Amino acid sequence: MNIHFLNIYFVNAAKLLDIRFIEQRDITLLFNYLDSLHSIRDKLKTKFEVDIASYPEFILLREIRNYFHHVGDVEHVHFWSEFSEAIPSATQQVVVPVSCVAKALMNYRDKCAEGTAKRQKSHLKRVQKDFERIIEIHDCQCLFDHMDILAERPWLCCDGEKVELGFDLFKCIYNITNYVADVCRPVLSPDDFAKIPYVDDSFTASNNIEKFDMQTRPGVEPILSTKGYIFPTKIESAL
Repeated sequence: MNIHFLNIYFVNAAKLLDIRFIEQRDITLLFNYLDSLHSIRDKLKTKFEVDIASYPEFILLREIRNYFHHVGDVEHVHFWSEFSEAIPSATQQVVVPVSCVAKALMNYRDKCAEGTAKRQKSHLKRVQKDFERIIEIHDCQCLFDHMDILAERPWLCCDGEKVELGFDLFKCIYNITNYVADVCRPVLSPDDFAKIPYVDDSFTASNNIEKFDMQTRPGVEPILSTKGYIFPTKIESAL
């Protein structure tokens, strides 16, 4: 069986998830990964009649991919943080500006604004359902509560330093990759599945990162910037 499309996906995923590839990571790799995720969804559905489109991780990554592909761009991606004041589920990161994520979700929300009233209502109902699904796995209610403000690229002054807010995609990439592995196991022969690079028994949804994925000491308030997590003692507007 031709599983080249799976090889492409898992190679791109491994380069974002496996620490051995950290020196190779850049914006182009993120774009390549998002394109391969978009492609694998179509091919899994066509070849094996399985669909990953309903997973909240896929929904979020799909809309970020669509925004980058058709509308805007991202100038910076951060891949690693030091955690002196917290215990995270994963020390690796794929952080993009939160403004890019807000714009991507707004683009999804607003793209049927000129359709018929019936079409708009149906679209907004689907968007609301998708947004609720994203919140199920990401601790990001504030993103949806203040989407228009966050899209304007707000900055904070943290302990006297101006910082831009970030959004970490690592959990979404890690979790959806485990889901893809799980849906492939039943439809591939053991020999074909064993040929997929970088995939082993640890790739399964039972190992997925949960919604609340960081522990901190009482009183510690982490801020995710585009340069990683910081733990400021004083936070002000940078306006």
